[in-house]
Amino acid sequence: MAETLNSRIKSLRKEKGMTQLELAVKLSITDKAVSKWESGDGNPDISLLPILAKIFDVSIDYLLTGTQEDKISLDDMEPKKRLEYLITNDDIDGLIKYGYDKPPHRKSTSIFGPPVRFSNISILSINEKAWKNVLDNNADNIFKYCCTILIETQREPVSLAFLMIPFLDKVVKKCIELDFVEMIEALGVRYFGLGKNQNYPLSGRKAYLLPAVYTGEYTSEEVVANISESTFDYFFKMAEKSPKCFSYITKCELNIKSMKQDRNGNLVEFGARLYTATSLYNKLFLKLIEYEILEVLEDFLKVLKEELKQLKIHYNGGYLYPQCYARDTFIICRGSDIVGRLVTFSEEAVFKLCDKNRPELAKKVLTYNKEANDKISPYGLKIPIFETTEAEIDRRVALLKNNISKEDRFTLEAVSNHIIRPQILKNCRDLKLVRNIIDNYYFNYYELVYDLLSTGNIKKLFEFFVDNGLDAFAVELMAGKTSYTDLLRDSWNSFAGAGRRHFVVSETLLTNQNKTSLDRFQTGNLKIDSENAKIRTAFIKEHGTIEKCCGMLSNNPIILFIKTKKEEIYEYVEASIEAEKKIKEDAIEREKIAKGLTLDYFNGLLTKAQTDEDTKELFIIKLCALQDAIFLYDFHYDGEDYSARMNQHFKSLESSLPKLQGIDDGWGYVVNDVEWENTNVIPARQRWNLLKDLFYKLRVTRNNISHGAKDKVEELSIDELRMCLDFIFGNNNK
Repeated sequence: MAETLNSRIKSLRKEKGMTQLELAVKLSITDKAVSKWESGDGNPDISLLPILAKIFDVSIDYLLTGTQEDKISLDDMEPKKRLEYLITNDDIDGLIKYGYDKPPHRKSTSIFGPPVRFSNISILSINEKAWKNVLDNNADNIFKYCCTILIETQREPVSLAFLMIPFLDKVVKKCIELDFVEMIEALGVRYFGLGKNQNYPLSGRKAYLLPAVYTGEYTSEEVVANISESTFDYFFKMAEKSPKCFSYITKCELNIKSMKQDRNGNLVEFGARLYTATSLYNKLFLKLIEYEILEVLEDFLKVLKEELKQLKIHYNGGYLYPQCYARDTFIICRGSDIVGRLVTFSEEAVFKLCDKNRPELAKKVLTYNKEANDKISPYGLKIPIFETTEAEIDRRVALLKNNISKEDRFTLEAVSNHIIRPQILKNCRDLKLVRNIIDNYYFNYYELVYDLLSTGNIKKLFEFFVDNGLDAFAVELMAGKTSYTDLLRDSWNSFAGAGRRHFVVSETLLTNQNKTSLDRFQTGNLKIDSENAKIRTAFIKEHGTIEKCCGMLSNNPIILFIKTKKEEIYEYVEASIEAEKKIKEDAIEREKIAKGLTLDYFNGLLTKAQTDEDTKELFIIKLCALQDAIFLYDFHYDGEDYSARMNQHFKSLESSLPKLQGIDDGWGYVVNDVEWENTNVIPARQRWNLLKDLFYKLRVTRNNISHGAKDKVEELSIDELRMCLDFIFGNNNK
């Protein structure tokens, strides 16, 4: 009797000394199912075959065919191939048995490399090819085992990342999948940057400390490892499946010295204080907002505020400066002594909180950045402070609401913190709304200060200063009317300074000394025309330099100039509305003329025109009517009649013809490129002359037919009319 899958299962079960129930338990099925297999009444599901093969210690091929491959003898295999085999099968026991988990001796093969030393630090290196193989084959057991060996040899604060730079992203992702936080910590991922890595040499005097961990004295020897944006994002995608790794990357560290009681019961600092600086902080904040894990962001904010509160900067006349490791993290030093750390939030984070409809948290972030800046500014330090205000936050959140009118929504888009955004306003097609915005809002902050001072709206101006953190201006305002002139002059110097967001008017603009900067700097890219040049000339002639009039509280020439720029916006919108209206009217008129004048229609006429002279004349009249409509409404030629518009068209075609080109003759002289001339220039010029002659004859023939003119012209053949038709439809995309 031939052996079958059913009989082999029964035979192998008995060889293993197992009952049908014991086998069923291992397979998570019933013993009745096993009984049916062995009796031939059924077969196991294909998904169970690999499990059966493993239980019986045979191959799947043997289960199905009864043919057993010769058992591989690992003892006889070449060491490198044996290591590859063990990795492919994720065999830790074999790895240990053959000593691949030990540092290599001479030419022996190992998953590790010989120890490397940095000053007085020693650590195992790795066999990069073997580790890549482990990752590619998902040999997770070997991966964790070998990582653990590396971690145990990590007796100094050394980042293991430098060992794995070429495939660091794969290592980090594997750790996240396994929630293997011990290796993540050993790599020091929290201190990484985002981007591509360089292959750091495994030699030299650099101490490969955990990147950017400062222990009281500043040094530039730290090595910075990078991971990709997608790898960093993986921490958040896998947050639920890998809670330990997620907790590590989002850990809120309070970098304040530990406290203990002295003999008198007083709390005193002890131990080294660590300051971490990483470019991941702001990326972390953005990811927390993106995945709406805002409670962690709030915890971060609390920690940073507490650290800021306890930060003490002892200034003794020495030069105090920030060592900026990352764009948004500062290690503050005095000489080589570290005295503090500051982490700042980006403007993007504030805006994303607005988009998530969390204005209260956005304002807290705003306040923290201001407090951080206030803390260090007395010592000549400054962190990046953006110009977003609480009013801007409120504006962005208001735009998310669905219950505001169309006019109110556009006003919110076109006005930011009382200041007009010209480029957006120019897109409006409601002249009444444009006029309302121009009359009630400002072109820059200098105009705002002038208007509120000159109209006596001191309360509103005071609130503006306070809301925007302009405390010095608020104090100056409280001094009374005697300070108003100086206040206005100071506001000019502040709000019209180079690099400000709402930089609108400057002495360069008014004197027209630098035309390049004039075209570039005007908010909304409004061009400066000859009329404004007259205003500038009159301004300089009457008042001299700007400094003499920037504090004037009435008839201020700078304000008059600004108002002309605001009126330009209105005039631009008005002209745009008229132009768009004309385009619509032209489109309607063109459609009337060209209605029914399709290529099929003309082809039909042309066929009939071969034997009918009247049809030929009708073809010429209709084709000229269509061409003139194209000249008028598609190309927008402004000639007085059909003849003038045709001349414009052929002049335009002539200007685009290929030009002669020069080449080096090999002796340093430039000569005409004859090949280019023969291949491109001459044929294009010949075609242009041919078409020009054809359409001249077409126009004259049309005049003779329509107006009874008797100008002599050679009669057009059917083939020539076909060329005219092909050209017109080839140049008319409608």
